[in-house]
Amino acid sequence: MKRVIALSLLVAMAAVPTVVLASGVNSPIAGATRELSVMQKDAVRVAEDSSVEDITATEITQNTEENSLMEIPITVKIEPEDDNSVIENSDPEITQEPEEQYVIDFTEDEFYLMCIVVEAEAGNCSEDCRQLIADTIINRVSEYGSLTETLYAPKQFTCVWDGGIERCSVPSESTVRICRQELKQVGYPSVWFFRTKHYFKSLGTPFCEIDGVYFSTR
Repeated sequence: MKRVIALSLLVAMAAVPTVVLASGVNSPIAGATRELSVMQKDAVRVAEDSSVEDITATEITQNTEENSLMEIPITVKIEPEDDNSVIENSDPEITQEPEEQYVIDFTEDEFYLMCIVVEAEAGNCSEDCRQLIADTIINRVSEYGSLTETLYAPKQFTCVWDGGIERCSVPSESTVRICRQELKQVGYPSVWFFRTKHYFKSLGTPFCEIDGVYFSTR
């Protein structure tokens, strides 16, 4: 019985230094255990911080990619099927009309002067009468050289040398239309003279009479 008690005491005494060593402040094992605990806590904190940073970075990346997709314009490039194909222009404002052709050359001032002369000579007559007067003027250009020289030729058109054109400064729309029409295509290329009351006795061949005006061919 004494031996058992003694053995138990020895075992208990042998265990005391181990407990003291394990619980001592300056024990290397205690220090290592404390350092390990601190490292674990730091690791957990770093892991938590890293996870937060990673999530934030992921969110920023996603937002940036979404904004980039929204701001990038879509460009569609259509290649022509045939390099020799002709693109038709259907815009009436841009499409150029063919240039008008006239039987003689003239300026806008000359055209206006011609309209004044036709209006002064037969402004109160029918359009057929004014058409023949316009044709008479145009046909004579071949002899005098220009529209101005024809209109101002001596004693050819009464309204020019008696001041009639000064009293008729604005031609009617119908006279302007008739003159432009005849300048494009002369209706009576043979008519050369005209006068009121009767035909010329010694000039030309009688052609027709309209509204009291007598026209003769050359």
